[in-house]
Amino acid sequence: MTTLTTATIAAPLGFVRPENVLAPRDGRPGHRARTVSEPVRPQDLAAHVCDIEDLDATGGATALTTHGFESMRVPDRRGLHRQLRTVRDGGRMGDEDIRAIRRGLTGARLRSSDGSTLLIVHVAGEGVILRNAGPNNLPLGVPGEAENPDGAAVIHADQDPLGRPFHQITKGMGRRIFRHESIDTHNRRSPLLLVNLWMPLQQATRPLTLMDTRTLDRARDQLHYELPTQGILDREDEDDINDIWWFRHDPAQRWFFRSATGLGDAWVFDTLSTPHGAFNVPGEEVAAEGHRLVGDAIVAVEAGQPVAASAPLDVEAAATPALRGAIAELQTVLDEAPARGDRQATAWLGRARRARDAVIRKSIEVRAVAVRLPGRRAR
Repeated sequence: MTTLTTATIAAPLGFVRPENVLAPRDGRPGHRARTVSEPVRPQDLAAHVCDIEDLDATGGATALTTHGFESMRVPDRRGLHRQLRTVRDGGRMGDEDIRAIRRGLTGARLRSSDGSTLLIVHVAGEGVILRNAGPNNLPLGVPGEAENPDGAAVIHADQDPLGRPFHQITKGMGRRIFRHESIDTHNRRSPLLLVNLWMPLQQATRPLTLMDTRTLDRARDQLHYELPTQGILDREDEDDINDIWWFRHDPAQRWFFRSATGLGDAWVFDTLSTPHGAFNVPGEEVAAEGHRLVGDAIVAVEAGQPVAASAPLDVEAAATPALRGAIAELQTVLDEAPARGDRQATAWLGRARRARDAVIRKSIEVRAVAVRLPGRRAR
C-alpha cells in the first residue's frame, strides 16, 4: 500500500528480515545479515513503508559531508553529456562509452551546497554500471544480466571499509585515508572520499532514495553482509565476495529523493557509509500496464491489425509530475493508434516506442575517488 502527501511519498522500502539477523563473529562488533540468493527476491526482505521527502517539491537541500549524500550538477566536460545521452537513447553501454564517461568525469569539479568543491581525481574502471529498471518491478531482458542490472531492491551501503576487497586493495590503510562512518571505525577529518556518482539518465520510475545518515543508529541497525558478486562484477573466483552493509528499519530514519532530475544531475554519496536503494513511485502499476498496452498496440500495427480497445489509464494515480507526464503520453499514443493501412503508422510507431521507453528508469553508477576542497567554487 502506498499513499501520497504534498511533498512526501509513503512507499515500501526493503530491509533485512528479523529472522535473517545473525550474531556477530570474527571479533568485530555489529550483527550480520544472512546472505540470500541474487537477485534478491521480495520474500527475502522485510518491506516497511517509509516517508520519503521529495527535495524537488520541498525545495530542500542536503550536503554530502553532513547528510552522507547530495544532488550535484556534473559539468559537461569532454562531451560527457552527449555520451550520457547516447547511452540513454541506445539503452546499452559498451567499453568505449565507459572510457568516454571516465574521461569526462576525471578532473571534474562539482559544487556542493555547503560552498565546497568536490574534485574527482579518479574514476574506477570496475563499477561503471548501467541500470535499466522497469516500472513497478516489470522484468526487462534477462534477470540479473551483468551489463544491465535492475534497480536495487534492498537498502544497503556499498562497501565495508574493513572488508573485502577494499581492505585488501588499500593494504589496510583505507580507513585511515578515506572519510567514512562505520560500526567500529570512523574518519571524520580526511578530505579524501570514496563516492558513488549515481547519474539518472531518465527516472520517471524507480528513483533512488537515500537515508540521512544522521538518523541512523549504526550500532543497532547496520549489519555486515557478504554479497556474492557473480553476475554483478567481473572478478576472479577468489574475489567474488564483497563485504557491504544491509540495514534494519527504524521509524526515526529519514529518507529523501528527487522527482525531477535531468540528464547531467548526479546523486553523490559516500560509498563506505550511506544507505540507499530504489523504490516504486505510486502509480507505477499504471505505467507498467500502459507499457504493456502500448507494446500490444505496436505488435498489432506492425501486423496491420486493429488496436484492441482498453480502459483509460489512471493518470492521476501517479505521485509525481514526471510519472504523470509519462503515463499521459502512453495514453495519448493509445488514443492516436493508426487504423489499418494508415500512412502515419511509421511516425506513430516511433512515438509509441519512445513512450514505452520513457517509463523505464535508466541510470549510470560510477565509483570515484574525490577530494573535498573547502570554500572553492566549481567550474
